[in-house]
Amino acid sequence: MFLSAASAAHLAGFPRLGWTLGLVVAGLALLAASTGLCVGCEMYRLLARLRGIGPRSVARIDLQEIGASPQAGLVVQFTHPRCSDCRSLEERLSTQGVPLALVDVTQHPDLARKYGISLVPLAFKVDSDGRVLARVTT
Repeated sequence: MFLSAASAAHLAGFPRLGWTLGLVVAGLALLAASTGLCVGCEMYRLLARLRGIGPRSVARIDLQEIGASPQAGLVVQFTHPRCSDCRSLEERLSTQGVPLALVDVTQHPDLARKYGISLVPLAFKVDSDGRVLARVTT
């Protein structure tokens, strides 16, 4: 968002604003690289809480509701299309041959709210009835 605004500022003839926004992008990237703190992820979490989505314990996931077929060892992963950690987790699980059901929180905000998904990636190993056996870590 900041990088697009920086480009637009340059094109509109506001180079100081463009450089300032560009430096903000560079600073946030440096912060993420050096500390692991993702400001975008923190903003997502804050906005989720403002929309009424708060973290909670998940005991069961309705597999039919998320469009997954019941199978042993299934992992249900809540994801976002712009989340690089989501793609990394998906790739790692797929490489290991783990059956995977992806739930895009942008396409299914109702499910994110129902299951208290305030930060992605979040993945759960479930049994064939949808009972959560374990949380899968990144």
